[in-house]
Amino acid sequence: MIKAVLIDHMGTLVYEQSEYLEKLMSECVKNCPDCDSQTITKYWFTKHDELLKKYNGENYKTEYQIACEAFECTKAELGLLGDSQHYTDMLAEHWKTHLHLMMLMISLLNVNYQFISSLTMIQNM
Repeated sequence: MIKAVLIDHMGTLVYEQSEYLEKLMSECVKNCPDCDSQTITKYWFTKHDELLKKYNGENYKTEYQIACEAFECTKAELGLLGDSQHYTDMLAEHWKTHLHLMMLMISLLNVNYQFISSLTMIQNM
């Protein structure tokens, strides 16, 4: 029996900073000379959310694929240089690290759970 359903889309329960995320942002800012971290982050999240709506149905894509496409769009729109898959791999490392922390927290609460979103993304990578 399911006692709880947790949806942690984009990390509302998990601390968002990590060495992976800091390194990713540092690389993005270095590779986009006319941009600051806020500009890159705002554009990426806006594009990510648009793509999530687009691919959440018949045209299903995993979170990893959507994140990679959001980096491709960021490159095209803002002039970000570098490899989108490399950026997405760094982001996936952040997700994996922090997903384990959340699962530990849930297990400490001794709750049976069904976790939707990031877990699906990890399984489909």
